[in-house]
Amino acid sequence: MVGGDNHGVRVLCFPEAVTPAGLRRQVVALRRQAWPSEAHDAVVDDQPIHDPALDPQTMLLVDGQRVIGALGILSKRIVHDGRWFSGQWAHGGVVTHDLRRHGFGYRLVTAAHRFVAASGVDLSVFTCDCALQGFYERAGWCVLPGSVIIGGTPKMAFTSDQPGFDKVTVADFFSTEATLHRATFVQSRIHLYPGETDRLW
Repeated sequence: MVGGDNHGVRVLCFPEAVTPAGLRRQVVALRRQAWPSEAHDAVVDDQPIHDPALDPQTMLLVDGQRVIGALGILSKRIVHDGRWFSGQWAHGGVVTHDLRRHGFGYRLVTAAHRFVAASGVDLSVFTCDCALQGFYERAGWCVLPGSVIIGGTPKMAFTSDQPGFDKVTVADFFSTEATLHRATFVQSRIHLYPGETDRLW
């Protein structure tokens, strides 16, 4: 458990592979509600949502045994500007129950930022919809102006600036090494290549 309050709403975090079955089923249901597509409908209770190679963590906001919000935290080492960095990010698939104006999404994302900041990685970098820029900035990340994330794989790249996308890149830098080289991430193309399952951070 990451944290709780007097109202019984708690933030929980599990390695995805050991997330309790009852909670996992609710996460799958939330994802299907948010993205009613074939790709998400194909996810079943006993199959991974994220690529296991990315050490996925499932972060949940729960009220009792009811999941009211969920996101994935994924990890990968990347090469940027000739240097290796360890990266961890709150996956773009942040979902919350159909409850509005309660601050559940913000609470979940700020908990994710604290989790990543305390994890010992060099940095966190991912994309979000432009309309959500302020939301993620309030949670602790900052915008990287002009930066583009290259997802997918080297043979099947998936870029955040492709036609029809409305994305902005956000990041935070934790280690001394990453902070020293922060400027190299601005106005740059960041090759993350998380694979075919989690194509774009």
